[in-house]
Amino acid sequence: MTNTEQVEQDTQQAAEEALSNGEDLQQRVRDITLKALTERTLDTENIKAVIQAVSQGIVNAVGDNKQQMQQSFKQASQGMDEALSKSAEAAKLAAQEAIGKAHEFSENEFKQTLDQLENLESIFIDTISRTAEVASQTTKETLETLASHLKTSGTDAGKTATQALKTLSDDMAKLGKDSLSNSIDAGQKMRRQISDIASGILSGMASALKSKD
Repeated sequence: MTNTEQVEQDTQQAAEEALSNGEDLQQRVRDITLKALTERTLDTENIKAVIQAVSQGIVNAVGDNKQQMQQSFKQASQGMDEALSKSAEAAKLAAQEAIGKAHEFSENEFKQTLDQLENLESIFIDTISRTAEVASQTTKETLETLASHLKTSGTDAGKTATQALKTLSDDMAKLGKDSLSNSIDAGQKMRRQISDIASGILSGMASALKSKD
């Protein structure tokens, strides 16, 4: 089993136990999601994998109890949303650091970070929808209703990501497109990863949240 597979398995199991043990589900899911995100590179594929693992853990713990399923996923989605909102903030801070040291990063790194922020809400909602596709009928109905609600009402993660994109666009505009491009071109060989910096920042945020609880 690879390290990535182990993280996914541990994340799913932790989500199951959180529900079974009667813990504060929103807070516990937030912490589980943050922990999993910080144990890997903070990129789109890993975000999808973590949301999938947490969702599947809740599904496994609830079974086909529709009332419990609805309540549990409402709380769990709020926890995941909070964690993803923090991930968007971390990605913004990492990108701001990168803008200041553009010669140490590749152009593709900047593009991937901006794309991830732009699509964060849809990544969240689409992953929940995909979980529904392979679930029992009761679970499928609950998750489809949840996904529809999130699309209509929006998510905190989406709002944070949108604001982060605006901030980064302003920062890049102040630096100047030519200046940024020239700095990036000069540093193509260094290939530092913004997503790795973001993981470190997110780890600090997760620790701060836990100390407040």
